[in-house]
Amino acid sequence: MKSTQKKQNEGNKGNGNGWQMPERAQVFVTPGAQKKIEEAQQKGEQVRIAKTRPASPAANSPTAPHDAKGSDAIEPSPAPARSDAQKRSHPQKKPKKLTLKEAILAELRDRLRTLRMGIQVNSEDIIRALICGGLLILFAMLQTTFFVRFAPFGAVPDLMLVFVLAIGVQEGEKWGSVTGLVAAFVIQALGTSGSTPELLSLVYMPVGCFGGLLSKYYFRHTLPVKAVYVLVSALLRGIVTVITALVSLRATLGEILLRIFIPEYFSTVILSPIPFLAVWLCFRRFHKTRAERTDRQSD
Repeated sequence: MKSTQKKQNEGNKGNGNGWQMPERAQVFVTPGAQKKIEEAQQKGEQVRIAKTRPASPAANSPTAPHDAKGSDAIEPSPAPARSDAQKRSHPQKKPKKLTLKEAILAELRDRLRTLRMGIQVNSEDIIRALICGGLLILFAMLQTTFFVRFAPFGAVPDLMLVFVLAIGVQEGEKWGSVTGLVAAFVIQALGTSGSTPELLSLVYMPVGCFGGLLSKYYFRHTLPVKAVYVLVSALLRGIVTVITALVSLRATLGEILLRIFIPEYFSTVILSPIPFLAVWLCFRRFHKTRAERTDRQSD
């Protein structure tokens, strides 16, 4: 390394560029850098060497790795270990342990967040269920209060049966089945029917289910088709009434047909447009497309 420095000083003295190497400066030049300096001097360019820290003895040892250009590769020294005082002044952060109260509150927050997301996703179905429940209560009250005093043909019409049928035709078989089951227990709980809950559910649930299936896959939502649905449903309801009357009353079949079956059948058929119209008005918005709803709001 000293011979290289002497050659460099002699070359710099003979050069007319006026550049001189300070005597006390210690310059460590690698063979690759020396070659670049000589090429620059031959071209007549001014060379400036930046002062750098001397390489460690390990880098100049024969076992030290070299790059492709012949320059020495110096490995970075490892970071100094932290003293005990530094460790005490800057302790490592440990994961915070939650107490039982904090864990319960965090779990409740997660549950509420999940519930809120579920409500946002199924908001339309929730609104449908609320509307369906309101209509069910409305027709149950009409059947048990108003039409008991003002009964057409002397018999109380079964508005709940027609309501369940309208829900099945308008909303599908699932809604019709569930509404039929709930309606059977509600009307029996009010104490206005002589039939047992099992028989009422056997009538209401199939009416809602098959009404939805037939309207969805086989028949269109036309007025004659709905009239046929009402006639058949009222006939099934009349059969249940006749069976219940034969078991509980001491009357002949003719008397039951004339005094109970026929008045109840015709009163149900005549008042059937009321539940169908109410269901159609309340649920028609849910059957519109997104474009139709947007156009209606913009108008």
